[in-house]
Amino acid sequence: MIIGQLFRLKSPRDPANIREVRKHLLPARLVCRRWNSIATEHLYQTLELAHTGTVNGDETGFEGWNKTLDIEAARNAAERVIIQSCSEKSRQFGDWENWKNGEYDAFTSAIKRIKQLPNIRAIELHFSEKCKGRWSNLHNPWNDVEPSETRLDTLKAVFEAIRERAVQPNTEVSTIQSLTIHNLQNMPHQEFVNSGLFKDVAKDIDRLHLLITEEYNEDGPDRDILMEERLEFESHLQRQFLPCFAVNLTALTLNFHECWGTMPGYFDGAGLVFPRLKTLNLGNFVISNNRHFDWVLSQKSLETLRLDSCYIVSHIQVDTEETKEWDLHREDWQRLPKGSYGIFYDNAELYRFDGTWESTFDKIRNNLPHLKDFRFDRQSYRPHFLHPTRIGTVLHPSRYINFDAGTGPSPWLTSDSETGEMYFGDYECSMNRSEETKQGDARAFRDLLSACHERHE
Repeated sequence: MIIGQLFRLKSPRDPANIREVRKHLLPARLVCRRWNSIATEHLYQTLELAHTGTVNGDETGFEGWNKTLDIEAARNAAERVIIQSCSEKSRQFGDWENWKNGEYDAFTSAIKRIKQLPNIRAIELHFSEKCKGRWSNLHNPWNDVEPSETRLDTLKAVFEAIRERAVQPNTEVSTIQSLTIHNLQNMPHQEFVNSGLFKDVAKDIDRLHLLITEEYNEDGPDRDILMEERLEFESHLQRQFLPCFAVNLTALTLNFHECWGTMPGYFDGAGLVFPRLKTLNLGNFVISNNRHFDWVLSQKSLETLRLDSCYIVSHIQVDTEETKEWDLHREDWQRLPKGSYGIFYDNAELYRFDGTWESTFDKIRNNLPHLKDFRFDRQSYRPHFLHPTRIGTVLHPSRYINFDAGTGPSPWLTSDSETGEMYFGDYECSMNRSEETKQGDARAFRDLLSACHERHE
């Protein structure tokens, strides 16, 4: 009981917490045989493959991992593996020399050892947050950013190890059913996604959790919305990536560091059917038309829906030249005359979308008959990606957002988190959609929560 309380003090999803708990559990094994047995089970339940020791192309770079896997009790106790894609040295000093011609034998050999873990059911792959897209690879010399090439090589190595583990002859192993990718780069890899390797692994996954990261710009992200990956990836995610997992998924998390779903890329989930989906977590998703959320409403099996910092866009300013390739869905937008809100730029197009959370909440209540748990909140800093159950139930004032393509560093203009006040164009012009819609939004929010509560009983 004491050991169990110790283990619950820290979140088991955080690698730093795992290492902290492990420091306390190691001496507990010395108390008696019973404590040794209990502590061992907790100690090795989650294993972390991290770059440790001297990373010089040989096995010493993964000494901790390899020593742990040499212990039979550890191999049998492991249920989850966290794989760190690169070392702190690589992130700080841009040392990527271990990856040569797409090969890093010490790392890939360490990854392959998951075949020796008969009881794991979950894999987490943690990339670094910074990444470079195609344009930066050609024009910018930043070496402290994890390259897209090594990211893909790591992803392939993990998938290959999962597949090889599943088809080992004369060996009974659990099926790896949960896949978490932290900081997956928003770069389409169609050849890999269309490969037999990808599909062989995807067919067994029933819990998929993705946090997407995007182009890192050392000089500021004010032009990042023009990078081609921001235009391409969401369509790729909808049409190629997710369909490979759709049949068996019971839980899905789609979270981006940046606002997504509306522009420059567009995601409306059209054609996506998840017949077994029970839990859906969305982070930073922006609704921009009256049918934008229909893909969620069509998942009739949903029992839990969590919206973490999701918004409805209110006012939009785009540049006709810079955004002409964007797949803008203007059908529910009202065009505003030039000069509105003090915006007189020659290429500026101004729009307003009158969508409300009142309408969205009512649709959720009426279209998801099995929904029992609904969460709606705004993150304070980082997304609740690894801890979705911490998402609250708050009708926060910043639930509406504006978009101004001419504003930096980000074109997404979030509302004041306390008052809901919004800015657009001339900063002497202000608006407050949360106040305008407060009565209707609050009524629909209460009705939705009440319906979920009744279904629990």
